[in-house]
Amino acid sequence: MNLDALGLGEPAGALYQALLHRPGLLPEDAARRLGWDLGRLDAALAELLGHGLVTLTDAQRITVPDPSGALEPLIAARTEALEREARRIAAVRAGVRGLRRAWAHGSGRGAGTDVQPEGGGRGLIGRYAYPVHRELAVVHPPGPLARGHMAAALPRYRVLLRRGILLRKVTGREILGDADSVGYLSELASRGADIRLGRAPARHTVVVDGALALVCGEPGEPAAVTRDRERVRSLAAEFERIWRTSQPFGNPEELRQK
Repeated sequence: MNLDALGLGEPAGALYQALLHRPGLLPEDAARRLGWDLGRLDAALAELLGHGLVTLTDAQRITVPDPSGALEPLIAARTEALEREARRIAAVRAGVRGLRRAWAHGSGRGAGTDVQPEGGGRGLIGRYAYPVHRELAVVHPPGPLARGHMAAALPRYRVLLRRGILLRKVTGREILGDADSVGYLSELASRGADIRLGRAPARHTVVVDGALALVCGEPGEPAAVTRDRERVRSLAAEFERIWRTSQPFGNPEELRQK
């Protein structure tokens, strides 16, 4: 029986194995059989007593309860500890994969580097391949949303919202006159996105986790990607200013009447 795997110290495991073969020993006899001094025996005995694996009789003999029942709590505790450790390792591995994706994106290598402009056509799905871990803040330019943008972005946003990513979007009130745009934003809102209507600038900006920003100009122009701290901070602050003065998306029918 490998008691080390259950988290017992080596002396306690050795003492328990000895007692399984010869229960009812006096502590002095157990120490003599194992070749230990009484200090080492006391430490091992205290550990076994603490786990309820052995008991002392009135005559101070060491007895062993039924191992099949006595070991169950220790097995359960060790199993839970190993499961926690496995979850921690899995979380670290997932974090490393995320760091690799982020590094590949920033260095121009690997997945996530195919950034296309809105309405850019070929490769548009790659436009939404950047890694997101916490939050996505998006400002759309005035006017109806581009059909290509909605078709490419919606599957990506569904995945992010399922993962619990915070998605905040600001767009102009003009979209209320476009049924496709309203339907797109309504679905995002129903999945947990926070949508607002406000006075948006002419460019399309995306701030990812407060660390990376994409800025699109006119349709057909390349998207500029930046990790410059001051530039990203400026775009994030601009988003927050627009956000604070914007109106919650709410019920489109009610908004059209205002």
